[in-house]
Amino acid sequence: MSIAKRRYDNHKGKAKSRGIPFLITFTEWYYWWLSNGVDKNDVAYNHKMCMCRVGDTGPYALNNIYCATRSQNTKDAHNNNTGILKGRKKGQGTHLGYTGAKGSDSLFAKTIVTPRGTFGSRKEAIMAYKVDSTTMSRWLKNKPTEFYYKEVQ
Repeated sequence: MSIAKRRYDNHKGKAKSRGIPFLITFTEWYYWWLSNGVDKNDVAYNHKMCMCRVGDTGPYALNNIYCATRSQNTKDAHNNNTGILKGRKKGQGTHLGYTGAKGSDSLFAKTIVTPRGTFGSRKEAIMAYKVDSTTMSRWLKNKPTEFYYKEVQ
């Protein structure tokens, strides 16, 4: 499997886990990146550019994406007040939203529902179950009725 195909599958999988439709084929995705000056088969590619959705809403589709730096994507999310930055003031959550917050206070924390209750972050669930990250990932994947991320309202 090519490096680009692995990166495509990873991107598509992350979109799915976030509940975002991914309506771009591998060929479309690959040539879209090339048209934006990025060869996803290049091992030295440094991930400075990202595929952004217009208004940070809707699906990943050719008519709803643009190429920007990660920094610009974060600024756009602040300006649109959408996605994971919704409700945050400008300056809260800088590059990729990192604020130094941990656990459920983190900008990227996703609530996890488990048989033992609801946890404010993945880290809190891992600590409560006294398991490693890999085990939690396996449970989330293989036991979707018992372990799942709570939908963001």
